[in-house]
Amino acid sequence: MAPFWSTPVPEDDVLARQLAHLEALERREVSRRPQSGGEPDDAVIEPLAVPALWPASIPEAPAPGAGGTSLAPLLAWLDLACAVLETRVARHQAERERLGSQWTHVLRNLDRLRPEEINAVAEGQARMREGIASDAALHDVLRRQRAHLAAWAEALDSPLTDPTLVRRLLDDAAAERAQITEQVVRTAVDALASVALDFEVLERHLRHDPAQAPGVLDGLRGRVSATVEKLLDVPGVEAVHRPGEPLLASLQRIGERHGGRLHLTWSGSDLRDGDACAAVAWVLHECLGHLARVPEAILETAVEVGASGMVAVRFATAGAALLPDGDPAWLVRSRARVALAHGRLLCGQAGAGSFVEVRFS
Repeated sequence: MAPFWSTPVPEDDVLARQLAHLEALERREVSRRPQSGGEPDDAVIEPLAVPALWPASIPEAPAPGAGGTSLAPLLAWLDLACAVLETRVARHQAERERLGSQWTHVLRNLDRLRPEEINAVAEGQARMREGIASDAALHDVLRRQRAHLAAWAEALDSPLTDPTLVRRLLDDAAAERAQITEQVVRTAVDALASVALDFEVLERHLRHDPAQAPGVLDGLRGRVSATVEKLLDVPGVEAVHRPGEPLLASLQRIGERHGGRLHLTWSGSDLRDGDACAAVAWVLHECLGHLARVPEAILETAVEVGASGMVAVRFATAGAALLPDGDPAWLVRSRARVALAHGRLLCGQAGAGSFVEVRFS
């Protein structure tokens, strides 16, 4: 029985051209061999070129800050990189199909081919498969990064004002002011009623024993002073940010009012923009007021003021209290105050904790 590779093959124009090419290579190699029967020259088939892992047609990524606060340059670069990789994968798949067809013909003509030529086809197929897998994996990573950055860009490029957000802000602010006013009036009424009773007691003492009047007056003065301090400590009565006050002083004062729940770090120069200072102070006030409901919660606050005017303030806590679930009122107010100062507010999860980040450019 004749070997399987000597079985006649149907007519095939592609096969005929490939076999003619291989026969020409073989004849050229035979003609280059020394006539004295010495060792043959080196193989005439050049090793296949290994495609570079990173395509040369993809330029360098944009430098950090090339687009200011916009992520558009980096998104455009990722789009270009993904398109180039898709094109190269398609080209390599076509080459792999061609090599697969050539390998089929090689298997049918093993007796007519040299080992170097068989190895070249096999190695070419392996390299094409490796290149396609590598490009596909790299494309997947870039596509995921592109989706992640697009989500951040959407948050950064969101409109500064929104009717629903402003309406909620006004409603919540009005409700909060009414609640504070009611609390202040109740405290003042209780204090005035107590003072009125003290005056009546003082009047009776003066009628019967004038010598006890100084002691009664001292007690009355102490109760009045305590009432004044209590009224001043009501949240919202004292200004969160005083005009002209340095931001660092405002943040420290707000932290002291909330019982030492603030750990503050500062880097860079002082912040001069009054609107940005007021917005940051209000966001800190909102965060600490919200965390007051969480026992022993600590707010880690880091302020960075760059020489170019860039300001980044990050508020973080160990728990999930600062997550934006349901757009709570304190977060809606904070986002609106930052937007009015031409800044951006982002919030989310960081490990097991949560954060609120404010940026001005």
